Amino acid sequence: MDKIRTSLEIRAQWRPLLLLILIGWFLLSSAYSSALHTTPGVTGIDFRLYYDAASRLLHHQPLYQFRAEGDTYVYPPPLAIALQPLAALPYERALNFWFFLTASCLTLSVLLYAVAARYTWRDLALIGVILIIGYRFWPTTMNFALGQVNFFILLIVCAIYLADSRKLFTAISLLIACAALVKTWMIGLLIYPLLRNRWRAAALGAVTYAVLLITSFALVGWHEWHTFSTLTAGYANQTIGQIATTQSFPGFAYLHFGPNHHVDPLLASTLLHHCFILLGLAIIGSGFFYIYKNPPQPASYEARLQLGLVILSLLLLLPMCQSEYFVLCLPLLWTLLAPTPVTQGEPRLSLLVMAGSFAVYFTFTRSWPSPPIPEAYRHGLRSLTVSANFFAAFSLWLVTIYALIRTRFGKRGATQIQATALA
Repeated sequence: MDKIRTSLEIRAQWRPLLLLILIGWFLLSSAYSSALHTTPGVTGIDFRLYYDAASRLLHHQPLYQFRAEGDTYVYPPPLAIALQPLAALPYERALNFWFFLTASCLTLSVLLYAVAARYTWRDLALIGVILIIGYRFWPTTMNFALGQVNFFILLIVCAIYLADSRKLFTAISLLIACAALVKTWMIGLLIYPLLRNRWRAAALGAVTYAVLLITSFALVGWHEWHTFSTLTAGYANQTIGQIATTQSFPGFAYLHFGPNHHVDPLLASTLLHHCFILLGLAIIGSGFFYIYKNPPQPASYEARLQLGLVILSLLLLLPMCQSEYFVLCLPLLWTLLAPTPVTQGEPRLSLLVMAGSFAVYFTFTRSWPSPPIPEAYRHGLRSLTVSANFFAAFSLWLVTIYALIRTRFGKRGATQIQATALA
């Protein structure tokens, strides 16, 4: 009888897992189909940059090249070095394999986050929820369509969540250094260990990044450094206005308070432009100050919220923050929309937090006008829809702050934090 009961229990556990696998397969197929049917001409456009750069390395040609038209490869050398095996394949086969790799990164990101959030077999329904949120997400679709590298960054971010749940700050800094070797601006995430008073860990991350970057240029040739630095500086200066609309405080200020190539400004004012950016800096700075003054318990709901808030804040300050970058906010949305059950010591969420989080998620599931902007959206209040993802991201920031304050200072939240600390 005991053997029969054990066998039945095992089957009962595997059934929801098989259902989860089927859901994942359906979502993957749907994401692939959506990616192929987005705006014509964008499929694989970013992957083509990586592929061509790796091909140049493979054929002993200069990695960085100035291009008068189109996009230019401005990433650090490690990405091109790692993709040389793909560059040996025909482009179409390489693109299909790239899609498989990026989809695998998204799925692994879900699993890493589930471990960081202490999900168990009993929480397979919650894992299914975060899987659906991850795939049914417009930035996800755009990353698949463009062939962007952001899913690899997302995987590293979820690994940071896991390391943070174990209080492994050295590992956090090393992971940030690895992410910055793919996208340079990720080095700004070293502010997180600084906010945790882990100065040595942050310094180790910065030194590790410098050493690995120097090593990569030693592999591709030191003569590449000057071109890389020139291209990177030029890209940072030209991103706003000339390349694409961006979804950050600087991007919003440029788009709606000054002359640009996309829409008519609502109010052309240099003073208002700079004041809006300063307001954004003050708001984000207040969030950082809150995190610095209120360190959370390890492996807690509050800790995941604070890490997500730092990542979101970095994006809101980033001049070149495009809509597809918000795929890095998925772990924060997972935290808000699929929290760990109350039985594991986490505070209940208010209806306001859940409603706000769902509204933000719903906004991110839609496509909004992007370059080239249709004529109907270039004038008046309708031009604000071009910045819809900025409004969604800032709303997510506000919802997260509210959830943090309620978790720490609400009666039930404060009681459960004290109980967790005593345990």
